[in-house]
Amino acid sequence: MPVSLSFFGCQKVSAQTRTSIAAEAELRALDARWSQAISARDTVFVSRLLAPGFQLIVASGEAYSRAQVLTATANPAVEIEPYQSEDVRVQLMGRTAVVTGRFTQVLHYQGKTSTTRYRYTDVYHRQGRRWLALAAHASVLKE
Repeated sequence: MPVSLSFFGCQKVSAQTRTSIAAEAELRALDARWSQAISARDTVFVSRLLAPGFQLIVASGEAYSRAQVLTATANPAVEIEPYQSEDVRVQLMGRTAVVTGRFTQVLHYQGKTSTTRYRYTDVYHRQGRRWLALAAHASVLKE
């Protein structure tokens, strides 16, 4: 009998667990969409995603504001090939989430091409029905 009760207990999925699973799926999709938006220069999507106080810290330690990220995204002189993140992990704590992963970015600028591998961390906060990116950090991975 205890085995039976234990078995039935495992079958139940709480509403909180379902919510967490849905939030994780939503964040993974948002992460993928953000990558697509960068290569497509989709500033409408990026502007909706980034919180007003958003800050990006890059590998050199420089900090970029929301406005600077939007300007860079729209820059027609820079072409970023479409890319996908790998090893994506999502950690949820209430209405806040941390998404980590890695990607390889191929960038074309002024006749030169560079390929760089990054590991990143994005911090999101759920505001109402949507997730907003509060901060991001990208570090260069060594070959």
